[in-house]
Amino acid sequence: MAKKIAALVNNQTWEVVELPSYKKVLPCKCMYKIKYRSDGSVKRLKAGLVIKGDTQRQGIDFTDTFSPAVKMITIRFSVYVDDTLLTGNDDVELNDLKKFLDAEFRINDLGSAHFILGMEILREYIRLIITQRKFTLDQLSKFGCL
Repeated sequence: MAKKIAALVNNQTWEVVELPSYKKVLPCKCMYKIKYRSDGSVKRLKAGLVIKGDTQRQGIDFTDTFSPAVKMITIRFSVYVDDTLLTGNDDVELNDLKKFLDAEFRINDLGSAHFILGMEILREYIRLIITQRKFTLDQLSKFGCL
């Protein structure tokens, strides 16, 4: 987490400002997400603090957000990408691209992808297979079909 916060600071993702006396802090809630490995075991737990959208009023709260915790989606910024997948058949070109992105944005290379958008990625000699095996098994288990 310290590494992620350091990257946000280095990228000047936000600006800390005083809460104006005529503004009020919007209520927020914690959101939790579980990231899985390809075998279905838990890889990591993620948490974030988000503003409760039903309390915001257009033209009043939409442009000013005050957050007591650092989470990219709750802080003012121009562009934020949480996860992205880079792929190709030229390892040198991919490494050059990752070096460029890291120099510009301080990225974290998580290595080979096993899951993206809920789909499992399996590697064979010269190809990738994308499957929804885990999702299908979860659904079958949820409805008692296993």
